[in-house]
Amino acid sequence: MNRQEKNQSGDVESLMGRLNEREGGINMKDRRSPFEALTRSRYTVSFRNFLGLFVLGIVITWFGSEIIRGNDGDGGDEISKITGMDAVSVDTEVVVPEEKEDETPVIVVAEPKTIDETKNDAPTDLPWPRVAWLLSFPNSGTSYTTEFVRKTTALNTASNYGNENMDENGLSVPMYPELSPNGPFWNDPTNEKFSTPPTKGYVLTKTHCGGYCDTCRPEKYVLTPSLFTKECQRSTRVDEKGEKYKTVRYDTNIVQKIIHLIRNPYDNIVARYHLTYKHFLRDGEKDMAEKYPSSMEGFRSFCLDLGKKQKSTERHSDLLDNEVLDLFEDVPCHADFIRYVQWHNYAVLTSLELAVPTMTLHYERYTTHYNETTDRLLEFLGQERKRPPPNFIQGKEYRDYYTKEEREKVKKAVEKMSSSETWELLKHYFED
Repeated sequence: MNRQEKNQSGDVESLMGRLNEREGGINMKDRRSPFEALTRSRYTVSFRNFLGLFVLGIVITWFGSEIIRGNDGDGGDEISKITGMDAVSVDTEVVVPEEKEDETPVIVVAEPKTIDETKNDAPTDLPWPRVAWLLSFPNSGTSYTTEFVRKTTALNTASNYGNENMDENGLSVPMYPELSPNGPFWNDPTNEKFSTPPTKGYVLTKTHCGGYCDTCRPEKYVLTPSLFTKECQRSTRVDEKGEKYKTVRYDTNIVQKIIHLIRNPYDNIVARYHLTYKHFLRDGEKDMAEKYPSSMEGFRSFCLDLGKKQKSTERHSDLLDNEVLDLFEDVPCHADFIRYVQWHNYAVLTSLELAVPTMTLHYERYTTHYNETTDRLLEFLGQERKRPPPNFIQGKEYRDYYTKEEREKVKKAVEKMSSSETWELLKHYFED
């Protein structure tokens, strides 16, 4: 097992030099950092742009001088405001399974060397068990991962979404009623079989963060890193029976581990369409269900119609890079690939920002290395295997829903958008 030491402070300084946060989005052209290649201004060079760049140069010069001299003034460290880290070095372990030479790396971000310098230094009286976020893009294997932990340990898990999990009185049940009433919340608290809370280790806690809406406009899904992290903290709580839930947030200090779940993007995106189809049936949209059936033809028809509808909006948006859109030309549901890459870029960044131990879990490893994967998962959570696991049913693969030419376009676009860290985690999905 190789161990590589990274200087997080240097990385963040160089990355932040390329960061351009603005109203609804973020400019990320270069793919060598976690802040990248999703958006770009469409304006041509003009006197107004020249003047703006001149002013920006003055700001950057001042900002750089503040970083160099430690930024001891009243304004505080701007890097810390955005990343949540105070120049802390982080060790990254890359563990390559011995079973196959070409096996997907499992990347674990180790404990920071100087934990007392991080923004996520947990209170010494933080109770056990503690929170382990399950960061998952929707339809990437969240349900099975949660079910496995609950049924194998005979202990409960948690979720940010208290409106989905209420007690017999119709109320959300927080893990820490006094310390953090805004969540997370216990899953299915009325289920006697699996409602016992752990007394040690870490509680698997679902959060989908943000930026994943499936048919929305760019201004609804293009986020900044700080907004993404805030979405990871967002929770829903029901305080009175029958009331509509409240949207609240809790402090990231209670989050002490992260599991970053990743699924093959082709499978993930088609699975999201299948959920959309189920919603057609649930909501009585019979015409939509007939027009767009749950098949390859229905998927492609739905995606291409959606692409035509949103093309003008995307091309006139200041939040999307036209070079990326050119690469995605005529690719079904290309916007979902943009959301997918942005989401995983920011998930990687969030684990670095919070400076907590992180396990990257590729969903397909349940198929190829089930025992090794589930053993590692339980060990990471500090929980014991007490009962047989639930059956894992391998899902279908959907890369053939895309032509070879479309897959080549997707590979180029995803590589362009991905941070170097994210591309290492995703590139094996694009090996035809």
